[in-house]
Amino acid sequence: MNEKGLKICNDLADALNEGNREKITRLKYDFLYYGSSLLDVVINYLALYKFGVNFYFGNETIKAGTKLYRIRKFQDGIDFNNLNEWKNPPSKPENRANKQGEAALYLGTTEDVCLLETHINKNEKYVLGEYEVTED
Repeated sequence: MNEKGLKICNDLADALNEGNREKITRLKYDFLYYGSSLLDVVINYLALYKFGVNFYFGNETIKAGTKLYRIRKFQDGIDFNNLNEWKNPPSKPENRANKQGEAALYLGTTEDVCLLETHINKNEKYVLGEYEVTED
């Protein structure tokens, strides 16, 4: 585990020991999605559950200041510094978070989650965009 992972674990352990619900709520997703595989996510979920940390997917408000990420495959000729390149895609097929014709911007909680979601191959170039939630 690298320094970032160790910090997340220590911060969450402190929050659990203190009973600091606000801190636990903020850190539990960092811990859950810290890892490089679906197996890591499942193991982290089970560890959190064992300590009484529950998730209510779709029922919680994303707090202001939360960082979210989007990965795009690198393509020559695309100016990724242009903010229009980071809006939701114009194609609107039906997916898991939207119906046909509805716009959806898929974001992840970490770079690793985005890599898993997009199925980018090892050593394939990509560009990572960072978003910050401005309001709860």
